[in-house]
Amino acid sequence: MLNKLSIRNRIQFGFALVLSLGVLLLLSTMLQTLDQQLQRSERDTMQYLQQAAQDEIRTQQQRALSLSAAIARQPSIQRAFAARDRARLRDELLPVFEYLKANAGIEQMQFHLPPATSFLRLHDPDNFGDDLSSFRHTVVAANQARKNVAGVEEGVAGLGVRGVVPVTENGEHLGTLEMGMSLRQSFADAYKATHAADIGIYRPDGNGFAALISTSDRLLFDVPAMQQAMRGEVVVTRVEHAGRSLAAIAVPLRDYSDKIIGVVTVYADRSAGVAAYQSTVKQTVMIAFAILLAF
Repeated sequence: MLNKLSIRNRIQFGFALVLSLGVLLLLSTMLQTLDQQLQRSERDTMQYLQQAAQDEIRTQQQRALSLSAAIARQPSIQRAFAARDRARLRDELLPVFEYLKANAGIEQMQFHLPPATSFLRLHDPDNFGDDLSSFRHTVVAANQARKNVAGVEEGVAGLGVRGVVPVTENGEHLGTLEMGMSLRQSFADAYKATHAADIGIYRPDGNGFAALISTSDRLLFDVPAMQQAMRGEVVVTRVEHAGRSLAAIAVPLRDYSDKIIGVVTVYADRSAGVAAYQSTVKQTVMIAFAILLAF
């Protein structure tokens, strides 16, 4: 067929073919670049959101430590603890605990005798004397090392953020004082209200994962992805759920000793980014066709 064309037409046809291939290649490259930029933007957003969750947990740790240390340094508290005067500690600190519970999110306040025997629970004053050393490792560590210990740990009331400090009198180690905040649904709800993103904390449960707290109606990661996070990896993906395009991230949840004990998931709506991408794609394709038609 080309043999029937004049040299001029052959040159025009060849030029048109090269131009078409060039436009298509440029279009493909541009779209790929746009998608990569969108992925990077989404990844940065998800990294920020998961870091915000970790920062909030660390803020709670510091708050628990600071409040524990402030009370543990009071001479009247030190004297009462040294005398093993449970009634005096209760009378002096119960109003303080009630205030902190109402205004600072403190849900537990407890004195321990070494290595980890409960001496006084301000949140449950009639329950004391039990040995917690088999599972309250922050308390054991604080008593053994005689230094502050803070972090996420399992307790009788579930997973919580603990701040444990030594209590001394005249240089003598008496035991420890702990403040605790539970990672309850209120933590997740406050996070969602602040960051407009869904969050969940999950623990391994048989062959799957069970939600401790969550603002989403379902877990959007499959078991292999959650297991990746349990191995210390960061998993970022895109999912469709309830008619929404979401960016999702799963990161390991570490306890006070840096051991991985669960997974934190965060989901954010990426619909605005998808809409902008689709609009750019549409405009780019229209321009590309306009160039070809003009030729």
